[in-house]
Amino acid sequence: MISKKDIMLMAKHVLRRSRGVPDRNFMHPARDWAIGLVVSATVFSGGAIYLGYLFFAELHSDGISVDTGSAVVSYKQKEVSEALTIYSEQKKLFELLRADQKPLIVSVKKETSGTTTKTGTASTTDVGLAEDSPQQVE
Repeated sequence: MISKKDIMLMAKHVLRRSRGVPDRNFMHPARDWAIGLVVSATVFSGGAIYLGYLFFAELHSDGISVDTGSAVVSYKQKEVSEALTIYSEQKKLFELLRADQKPLIVSVKKETSGTTTKTGTASTTDVGLAEDSPQQVE
């Protein structure tokens, strides 16, 4: 426990420091506020000057910028028509799948040690386009 003697020694230590060289560990609110205000004013005024420069530079510019180094895009009719046919086929297939058609009944033959025939169902994505009659898959 701290005795009265220890408290008096701490108080004398603090009072002795106040008579001599100021303690650098204590906060100095006036100095800290002054530094903060100077830094804030510098940042604010620098930003205002820069934004003013940008404003007047844009105000006095003609506003038209021409890019003379741009490449000319070539139009390849053959590739475009191939892409359009591919996408139209995919669209037709998607519309068939989207129409909620019933799955096809497909007979599948698998040959292992003997000849066995299994009948199962397959969706239109497994077989291809949907048809009304069953298909034979080998």
